[in-house]
Amino acid sequence: MMKSVGTIEAGNGLKQKFELTPEAETIGQNKADLMKIEFDFDPNDPMAAMIAQYMGMFYGPEGMTTRSVFLKDKTVQTAGGGQEAMEQALASLNGGGPATDAPSATTRGRLSQEANLLMLLDLPGTVGKALQLVGESDVGRMFLPLDEDTLKSLELPESYTGMSLVGESQGLRVKTLIPIEQIRGVLTLVEVFQKLNPGLGALPGNAPQIADAVEETP
Repeated sequence: MMKSVGTIEAGNGLKQKFELTPEAETIGQNKADLMKIEFDFDPNDPMAAMIAQYMGMFYGPEGMTTRSVFLKDKTVQTAGGGQEAMEQALASLNGGGPATDAPSATTRGRLSQEANLLMLLDLPGTVGKALQLVGESDVGRMFLPLDEDTLKSLELPESYTGMSLVGESQGLRVKTLIPIEQIRGVLTLVEVFQKLNPGLGALPGNAPQIADAVEETP
């Protein structure tokens, strides 16, 4: 089995190591290529522990690992989540995958079924988790002094903004969906940043009403 390994000096004592292993795993009846990215931090850097914790939260114990499966007419790629994430992604191509009432499935069900490109992103949830992680660490509190109430407000419900793209003979058809939970999550993040920097100004007084109006739109 061939491996490709490379190292990049990113400065400030940070090194990135890349390791690509073709057909490293067998998932179902498919072979998966593995790209692993490891970070070496300067032990004397006070930010190192916080960054390492951040990476662990988002990518799990195996670190920043990307799996790629090349099918006959498409490529399936997952970042983090272990083999289970790839198994679910492959299962979703055959009508399986997450429960139909899961937030990701709810968004997926309202996008184009035969999509050439599909994107699901929980931006407020991702940013909220990152802020929680920083606010709960000793080093992070030096930069983001978040009180308990603010940290609790960052426990945002899981939801996904979605986009599907379908190639047609004479153009592209794009469909997007932004659930109300995503809008409310963004408003929550804006309020948090305003607490950290009062100079940002206040939210418009009708912001909650705007969110409610969007929710009621058929």
